[in-house]
Amino acid sequence: MVAQCPDPLWPPHVGAPFTKLVSFCRWRDLAGAIVIWTVAICPYPALAQLEELSGPAWTLADRAYRSYEARDYRQAVESARGAVALRPDLPQLRILLVNSLAAAGDLPGAIAAADQAIAANVGVNELRSIRDRLASRIATPAAGVDEAFTAADAGYKAFARKDYAAAVASGRRAVALAPGKPEYWLLLVNALAAAGRVAEAESAATEGLAANAGSAELRLQRGYLRQRLGRFGPAMDDLSRALREPGLAADKRRTARLSLADAALSAKQPARALAVLQPLAGERGYDVVARRGFALQALGRQDEALAAFTLARPGARNRTERAAMTRGAISALVALGRNGEAQSRFSAAMASGELADMKPLEIAYLANQVGDDATADDYFSRADHAGALRGNALLDAAYVAKRRFDNARAESLFRRAIDAHADGIIDLTPQRLLEIRRDVSNTSRTWGAYASMIYGPIGIGSNPGFSIPGSGANTLQVGGEIYWRPPVIGNRNGQTVELFVRAFETLYDGSGGATGSKTIQGSVGARWKPLAEHNLILEASRLVPLGDAARHDWLFRLAYSKGEGGELRYDAEHWRYWQIYGEVDRFTEVHETLANAELRFGHSFRLPASSKNVVATPFLVAGTAYDSLLATPSTLGAGVGLNIRVWFREDKYSGPASYIDLTGQYRVKVAGDSRGGGWFFTTSVSY
Repeated sequence: MVAQCPDPLWPPHVGAPFTKLVSFCRWRDLAGAIVIWTVAICPYPALAQLEELSGPAWTLADRAYRSYEARDYRQAVESARGAVALRPDLPQLRILLVNSLAAAGDLPGAIAAADQAIAANVGVNELRSIRDRLASRIATPAAGVDEAFTAADAGYKAFARKDYAAAVASGRRAVALAPGKPEYWLLLVNALAAAGRVAEAESAATEGLAANAGSAELRLQRGYLRQRLGRFGPAMDDLSRALREPGLAADKRRTARLSLADAALSAKQPARALAVLQPLAGERGYDVVARRGFALQALGRQDEALAAFTLARPGARNRTERAAMTRGAISALVALGRNGEAQSRFSAAMASGELADMKPLEIAYLANQVGDDATADDYFSRADHAGALRGNALLDAAYVAKRRFDNARAESLFRRAIDAHADGIIDLTPQRLLEIRRDVSNTSRTWGAYASMIYGPIGIGSNPGFSIPGSGANTLQVGGEIYWRPPVIGNRNGQTVELFVRAFETLYDGSGGATGSKTIQGSVGARWKPLAEHNLILEASRLVPLGDAARHDWLFRLAYSKGEGGELRYDAEHWRYWQIYGEVDRFTEVHETLANAELRFGHSFRLPASSKNVVATPFLVAGTAYDSLLATPSTLGAGVGLNIRVWFREDKYSGPASYIDLTGQYRVKVAGDSRGGGWFFTTSVSY
């Protein structure tokens, strides 16, 4: 039997440049049947006409055309696949791949490649004609194989018209009739994946591999599916094994290597991603260099990452890829401490529209990274309106709103994050949840109150605003305060303004001075905490006598404190504690200056036996004081102390907002006046 060469598969209307035709006829075996088909085209002269083709894509296409003309069809297939991967939008390259596959004897692969192009709406008319001719030229005398191919053919056609349910049904019939044909399994797997049934597609790929263990194509496909399912470990196993197969085409080997790098990055294994990309180290294209940039960035090699992103950006094929490189470069600049450059690059990218294709949430995070809270807040809000602000993004948006002094929005976002945790959407540790609830308490607070009872020498243990000038004796005082934070200026992310009224009474005076109601001292004033990160307090108040022994005066106060371990913790049962406190007070009418400072160092213990909100803190203490009206103005003492703090007033959303403090100290005088030694007691309530 002599096979007659039919008409060329490339439709004659493609154009004059494709006039050089080389016809040939080959016998091939498909599942035991003699199949005759003809491929008649060598479109090499057309390459010069593809003005939109350049760079690596042009090189691969040129190699494919030359290999095709030389009838080295396997090489033509490999090169054509590479060209299509780089420029999937060109019909000529798609047709070249289909014809090369057919000429190489891979008729199912040629049909599948045609269907993929048709599904992507590339060269639909020409490729549909080529595909139909290929399908019509198969002679299949064996009934079982004929039925399997007929089912597969129906599946390919259904896939091309995006009828994935029909493609799945046909694919299942094809693999049932011919389970040893991996291309039929690929049809089923691809149809299931296209239908969004990714888990079923992965199972089908596993079944196909059980019957075709040597199919690198099926193993690759299963690796890609596992990657989509977020199963990065098994995906890397499949992709790595496929790369070890000697028969894997070069273009597929390259794609598998890039996907393996992606899986390694997703699995937070950047070192492995770099190792996987090493065989492609000589390439300067976007696909390789961009991935190297992200791997280097994850490894903390920010200088190298920045260089990679800069190199990859000109090769980006679209605005999305350019935006990804800009984002990577900005992140690297921030990590390198080059914040000014990062902000400038972000502003320029926003102004040029380069980031227009990014999602609002992505822009919000990038703005947050460069410190542009206004833009971050705007885009977090846009993401919220679009329903995309979920999970941990709620917390990130809340902190931006807090820095923008939008306490109401910050509180709302914190509450939504707490609800998300309760619903299992966000996984928060007990300590992290406590911190967020504490943020709710702080942002929602508009007023508060203090009450205390203080025993100790005036100017050391007592409230300086209510002491009697010139007395260094021990006193027992009791009193309280109510404060209010005005709207807008009251709480600006830790910068606070508070207006207060106070009243204190002396119950005992060791010097024999006045006690009782005639000592009630009132005060009206304001205090300002100008720095968010430092506990510096500036205060001014007017002393108003409410008893006969009280006085008129002005008091100006400067106080600073810093410490660690004073807050409640749920992540440990005990922790280190230290605190430094100092203040200077000036009375203007009696011309008195008071100053005191205290250093504590100890260890806090949460008492779970009684309550998770009770903390006991033994500590060493050293304190000094100064009173300008005393004969010996200075004193210094040191000793030991114990503080017990009970936290209360909490609910689902608010952390413990109030506490009761019991503190006792015993100090030994080290220098100066005798008031530096003795017992000091304080009982206070902060509400």
